[in-house]
Amino acid sequence: MDIHRFTESFVEKKYPAWLLPNLLSLDAPIVAIAWAWMFAQTWRVQWVNNNIFLLLAGVVWLIYVMDRFIDNKVSNGERAKNSARHAFHELHWKWFKLAIFGVIGFCMATALQLPVAVYFHGIPVLILVSIYFFSAVFSENISNQPQLFKNAVAGLTFSYGVALGVYFFRPSSYWFQLIFTQENLLFALLCTCNITAIDLWEASRASNRVEAKTQYEFTLTVPLLILVILSFILAVMGDAYARPFFFAIMISAGLLQLLNHYRKYFSLNALRAMADAALIVPAPIFWVYLQAI
Repeated sequence: MDIHRFTESFVEKKYPAWLLPNLLSLDAPIVAIAWAWMFAQTWRVQWVNNNIFLLLAGVVWLIYVMDRFIDNKVSNGERAKNSARHAFHELHWKWFKLAIFGVIGFCMATALQLPVAVYFHGIPVLILVSIYFFSAVFSENISNQPQLFKNAVAGLTFSYGVALGVYFFRPSSYWFQLIFTQENLLFALLCTCNITAIDLWEASRASNRVEAKTQYEFTLTVPLLILVILSFILAVMGDAYARPFFFAIMISAGLLQLLNHYRKYFSLNALRAMADAALIVPAPIFWVYLQAI
């Protein structure tokens, strides 16, 4: 496959430019770096090896691309029929394979420049990623029904993986302490809601039953409402540096709920892109808030 065919297929499908980060699986690495930075500011980490952010972006991209590939294989191509990002990965898989080898090499070179102790902190991430892919391979989600266990594992994996590198550079940090921090648990719930929202919106769009559509909206509304309330309480009770983090969680959860309520006005591709944008929007607000401290 040459670059001409790549460009031609993009034009023929009439993909808008704003969807390109989602199609290339670049949105998740952007979200990961933004929240890793917010974790660092919240925990007042004085110095973080910049290779942590580079490795994080590379690993997250690899996981997301492999997840698209597994989804397409497990569903026998059904996912590619209903999802532009899955169709894009299926169509350009040869290019993605080349990119995968390049990113793997980049991640290995970057990892060698980090302290060896980081690898031990990363063992829980490898375990969670293995559980996630195991559930993905042996699941039969062809009917567009949400997989709550798989999404919960994905949310916890993403949250822990994002916070891990930053947390390592805190004095006297231990991986088991990170898992139970308020910031990690709330961000994990936010990530789970974000992932589940996509599944619920797809299931709602595929259903012709009004009761089912209402149920799907309610299923997402409850955890998002809980997340908003918990974030607000922790923001009010927390110290000055923790407060903007919890407000960021609250803003993202609120934006996801707005998308959930008004989802019928947007295409599924737009909803996927905006769901990821909902996790990025708080970053500049977070920065402005820090300047006022």
